[in-house]
Amino acid sequence: MSSRPEQERRVLINDATLIDGTGKEPLRNTSIAIQGDRIVAIRKAGEIGSFAHAKTIDASGKTVMPGMVESHFHMFLDTEYATGAQSDIDIARPAQWMILSAVRACAMALKCGYTSVVGAGSGHNIDFWVKQAVDKGIFSGPRIIPSSREITSTGGYTDWAPSWWPKVEGLGLVADGPLETLKAARKVMKDGAQIVKIYPSGDGGFIGNYHQYFHDCRREREVMTFDEIDSLAKEVKRWDRLSMAHCRNSTAVRNCLAAGINIINHSSYLTDECWQLYKEKPPLAVCPALGFVWHLNHQDWGNPEYQKAAAYEEEYASCVENMQKLNKIGIRIVPGGDYGQSDIPHGLYAKDLELFVKDCNFSPLETISMATKNGSYLMRMEKEIGTLELGKKADILILEGDPLQDITILQDRTKISMVMKDGKVVASKGKTLSSDWDMLDEDNFELLKRIINPGERAMVSL
Repeated sequence: MSSRPEQERRVLINDATLIDGTGKEPLRNTSIAIQGDRIVAIRKAGEIGSFAHAKTIDASGKTVMPGMVESHFHMFLDTEYATGAQSDIDIARPAQWMILSAVRACAMALKCGYTSVVGAGSGHNIDFWVKQAVDKGIFSGPRIIPSSREITSTGGYTDWAPSWWPKVEGLGLVADGPLETLKAARKVMKDGAQIVKIYPSGDGGFIGNYHQYFHDCRREREVMTFDEIDSLAKEVKRWDRLSMAHCRNSTAVRNCLAAGINIINHSSYLTDECWQLYKEKPPLAVCPALGFVWHLNHQDWGNPEYQKAAAYEEEYASCVENMQKLNKIGIRIVPGGDYGQSDIPHGLYAKDLELFVKDCNFSPLETISMATKNGSYLMRMEKEIGTLELGKKADILILEGDPLQDITILQDRTKISMVMKDGKVVASKGKTLSSDWDMLDEDNFELLKRIINPGERAMVSL
């Protein structure tokens, strides 16, 4: 391993096409100098001059862009290794299993070019403890802003377990009335949650006649009252944390905007009153989770009547239209697909970017900014990450190809030659790297050079 002090680590990425995440047009033939975990220079190729002891990566013909932010991340859910139905989470999936699923999901995020993730609901407070493990170097993972367990009311979404089951506060945390929601918020924040997640509406698939335990919490239901939401939102703000809400009907959107909830998920159906509130009291961001609904529409449920009753096809069309309108009035939108559940595995995160381009008619350039710059606001790190600018952290992707010509290359892990977080290479071509095998140290750097430029003899700039 290199004995060079961490702050002296130097890397020079040469002759790339740079998409900096700000929304500006790409810069051709650009070089980026990195020292430690920071970007110290961005100039035309050949203009940086001497950069002593730098390890040089030839990125000619490739695209460099910021590491992405997955803004709706359930790390504890892993549909590929599920041990029970979604509504059996608290009983059928012990915390130990969920932690292992979370570690796998975090590794998958890095493989896919996501160097930061925003928790959107956590079982057994796993987000917080996985973050501690990543920050202390126990294993390699993305930067994490941890979410809480999911707060709902009695009989609300995530309170799906039958009353005759023993109560386990694994995922759903039940609170009724303003005082109980305030107390629930304090409880999860005490346990380390930086984002408090609530469920003020139901969901399309939770229709009693079709649910295995007759849990009926369809999307039209007003699950939490305004007073409950308002009490929680004020307390979260007082603690200087963020609030996030699952809003699949217009009443939930209206109540959450009026109460000052920071992050509105889904925003599937809107009334004139909602639009007015979006203009008067804009939230920090809206995350529609397009990928989740898109994938549900392309699955065979095995029950056509149930699939029709869930009306996800109608919801997707409505949500797409809403995102187009919200974008026009300047609301910050972030991609985040709600993956890991309902037979939609982790690793498909960049499908959301394709949907914004192909279905919402956003440009690839603004879509990439939504996944990088916009996401940095949810991480509360907009001055540190999200764009490739002087002085910011070196969270960087090197891509084989141009995502402005074909946004789908971000779904192909083999096209992501390098994933760098904090100036260290953490993944390459769908493989993650142990913190003990940093590719910028000694012989592993030569391996990285061969991966990025196969067939070329690797050269190190001294």
